[in-house]
Amino acid sequence: AMDYTVFLLASAKEHYERSGDPHEAMVGAVAHSGRVIFAAGAVMVAVFFFAMIFAISMDYTVFLLSSAKEHWDRSHNAREAMVGSVAHSGRVIFAAAAVMVAVFFTFALSGPLPPKEMGVILGVAVLLDAFLVRLLLMPVLLRLLGARAWWLPAPLRRILPDVRFGHA
Repeated sequence: AMDYTVFLLASAKEHYERSGDPHEAMVGAVAHSGRVIFAAGAVMVAVFFFAMIFAISMDYTVFLLSSAKEHWDRSHNAREAMVGSVAHSGRVIFAAAAVMVAVFFTFALSGPLPPKEMGVILGVAVLLDAFLVRLLLMPVLLRLLGARAWWLPAPLRRILPDVRFGHA
């Protein structure tokens, strides 16, 4: 690591002497160093994938929890809320996930490697998130928690509005 740092600083000094601009010197030094670019690229790719997967999974969570809350408000029965939410929103989650997986897996058929990797990673992530987490683990967790899943501390209950879902 020390020899790499020395190389990076020496390269930055050389670029600074040529350009006179410290920003351009660092960019030039990083551009000549494959390992730094790979490390920075790996971090950016991880952040990109996390943001994409988080955004997609929030849609499925909203579908499932809004339906579960609607059934909970109607019955106050954890089993009925879980079964009703999966029955009503499960098809929507399944269809949306199937479309997203199909779209992402078509990226794997493209020419360059980065879109292929992106398609496979996001396709597998959506597949696991929608089918394993949203349609299996979350309903089971709601059922096991029962009324505690919908518990709200008294100070928050006084501040927050009473939001009801449903068409009643």
